[in-house]
Amino acid sequence: AERTFLREDRHRQLVEQYAMSISRWIHCEQLVTKYGYISKHPTTGAAIASPYVAMSQNYMKQANQIWNQIFQIVR
Repeated sequence: AERTFLREDRHRQLVEQYAMSISRWIHCEQLVTKYGYISKHPTTGAAIASPYVAMSQNYMKQANQIWNQIFQIVR
């Protein structure tokens, strides 16, 4: 019987998680492009790093971890 990668639920879930992480990363990158790397602190008004930068980095890290899991299965 022919088996494909996406026939198993856990594999399908990995691909879905990867797609969601990449989608969120792209969205954060678009916001960084739109608003820049610097933001205003909500109470002091001082310059702070944009929260979208850290969020983007976290989603990219998550996507890379999931990609590595997928790669271990399909290689």
